[in-house]
Amino acid sequence: MIEWLQNNKIFFETIAATLLSIMAIIIAVVQIVIATKQTKLVEIQTRIAQRQFEREERLAKVESTANWGDLRNAMWNILDQLPPTGIETIRSMPQEHQLSLFKKLRTLLDSQIKNPVLIENKQCLGHWRNAISSAKTMADILSRTKAAEMQDVIVVSAGGILKDVMYVWEKLILDSDEVSATGGRPKAEE
Repeated sequence: MIEWLQNNKIFFETIAATLLSIMAIIIAVVQIVIATKQTKLVEIQTRIAQRQFEREERLAKVESTANWGDLRNAMWNILDQLPPTGIETIRSMPQEHQLSLFKKLRTLLDSQIKNPVLIENKQCLGHWRNAISSAKTMADILSRTKAAEMQDVIVVSAGGILKDVMYVWEKLILDSDEVSATGGRPKAEE
């Protein structure tokens, strides 16, 4: 039998090589089928990821618009607190009204300190924080000192707060691509 196997060695090697080749072809075909299925799955995953990305973009835009509107409304409220006849008329207000004014301004300014629209612009955030400091300082001074001695400081501080708020108004509201400061449509894209 050993002699027969040795005489027919080429036959067995040929059969083994043929079977290995057929196996390699089968494995290659299976790999192609698997790769095709994986490609289809990747395409589906890509479409799903694209939809999720678009959804996240829309949500971020909605949130940004809400934050922007909240900041704009706070600034309108700040401007509404200031006397319509001008900053100079703060001199003639009773001290309790002056104190109340600076406390209201501080509360309105503090309400936006975590607003992402404000935080994204370091210069505007700096002006905003300066306005907060001025309002706090004046509220502290007015609660301890006679206002009659401080009228020039009071007017200068109120003017500084207005200047800081108007800086933010110009940079974040008037130059915004959201909607106009008065609530109209955004500028047309070019």
